Amino acid sequence: MLAQQSHAADVTVHLKLISPQKLEVSYQLPKTCDAIPFLNEETLPKFGSEIRAAWQAVDDCGTADGTTLIKTNKACSNIRFNVPATSKFYDRVSPGSFPMGEGMYVHTTSYAVSDKCGSVGYQFSAPGSIAFKGQLFQENASYEAEGGNYMAVLLLQKQIASKSGTISYFNPALGAENIQLLQNMADQAVDFYNRALPDVAFRKPILAATMARDGGTPNFWGDAGDVLRLALYNWPEHPTPDSDARLRKFVWHEFAHRFQAPTAKESEPRAAFIGEGGAEYLRWTASLKTKWSSPENAATELSTAISNCISRAAGYSWKTLPKNLVNSGSVPYECGLALHVMGLAVRQNDASSLQQINNYYHGFETGEVTSFEQALECGKKKDCTPQWLPKLMGEQPMSTAWSDFFVSTQLAKPAPPPPAQYANIQRMAFASLMEEDCNGSASFYTDKDAFLVGEIKGCRVFKEGMKIQKMEGKNLFSSSLVADEMIQACTSQGKVSLGLQSGETLFVPCKGKFKIPQFYAVDMKRLMQKLDL
Repeated sequence: MLAQQSHAADVTVHLKLISPQKLEVSYQLPKTCDAIPFLNEETLPKFGSEIRAAWQAVDDCGTADGTTLIKTNKACSNIRFNVPATSKFYDRVSPGSFPMGEGMYVHTTSYAVSDKCGSVGYQFSAPGSIAFKGQLFQENASYEAEGGNYMAVLLLQKQIASKSGTISYFNPALGAENIQLLQNMADQAVDFYNRALPDVAFRKPILAATMARDGGTPNFWGDAGDVLRLALYNWPEHPTPDSDARLRKFVWHEFAHRFQAPTAKESEPRAAFIGEGGAEYLRWTASLKTKWSSPENAATELSTAISNCISRAAGYSWKTLPKNLVNSGSVPYECGLALHVMGLAVRQNDASSLQQINNYYHGFETGEVTSFEQALECGKKKDCTPQWLPKLMGEQPMSTAWSDFFVSTQLAKPAPPPPAQYANIQRMAFASLMEEDCNGSASFYTDKDAFLVGEIKGCRVFKEGMKIQKMEGKNLFSSSLVADEMIQACTSQGKVSLGLQSGETLFVPCKGKFKIPQFYAVDMKRLMQKLDL
């Protein structure tokens, strides 16, 4: 239910925009309610304490920590906090107070509490417009139906209007050219996916885009909830071919999510790769179908995704991958893309690859859900058993499973690591060296041309704050693959030399355990034939 309600909730969570940089959250509790747990959806159990540590109590009525809202003054019925706007990234957490220029994107998951003290309702206030769940309000709105604990809301200082049923907000700081480009890309993505997935419902989002500058390189961050948030950092005011290509990938990926039913998960361990991998597959396929990416570029991208997926698995099988790898970082995107593309390339029926995905997603809407493996390899074909995806996602180490797959299908062949992957391989090699020295732990950051050792204990050689610039006398990020030098030194001498920024040289004992991962190059001509591209 939207807007005013006939039955007041027992607990009210009120999010009020004070300024583009400050939000007030207040909790109105029954007199008998002295403490109430936060629901902590997503990965908030890990980050909740840090996020709520930034909340500032407005009065002396209560406290909020990682797990619980506590009333400290029984005379209070309302507990209020000021919440600063922040663009800090927490993996797999929807931002609770993200600055949007003339307002704020908020997600109720950061504020949601349990029903321990009764039913919970949500209220929203802003000087201008409020938008959520496809609807637009002015100044005040409320929501008490199911799902209020997990929804995105746009709070603005100014009022905006819906145009032809579409609710959009663009921070003027983006500039006219970027705003027009974003709008065009969004329209083109929706048009393509509507035609490619005719039986799948498009969940029309509220589009909200902003620009921020933090002194770094151009990058972006977004999510595809009911408020589809696009945040561009340090983006050029006037688009270039390179910025166009990167932005198109970003926008088309996020809009692909809006053609995935919220239930398109099967089970929680599969949610990330089905969601992110599916969006990557649609975006990658669209890039070829619309010819804004050449087959050569698409081949490079897919080859890199496959190779990174295998290397990051580090000897695990799909079934034994640690949860943090399955659900975070690049693994859901890269492994997900590889599994979608290759699973569809070996499908056993006559449907096109996009029709197969159309039917799979439509099944989530109708309740006729089959497994990912069955849907991609067999689709609606009767008496069909998937051959390869169960093996790629089975008990064998992923390096073995993928090698067997490519030997049999000839869809890719082993290839030397491309120079674009040297830096990534160097990080993997350094992590392996540190783990050997630090009892299985590693903590370091890339700082321009060096590795900076982070907070870590139990090491024999490495110490926090060390800045390593060289390995075996060569710059870490040179034009050659320096990890080869490390492997040779460990094998022949049992130690590797590291050059510090201070000029000092360290010798780190090692056994040569690290192996440069096998890379693959896809046979794009064969693959495009298999995928009807």
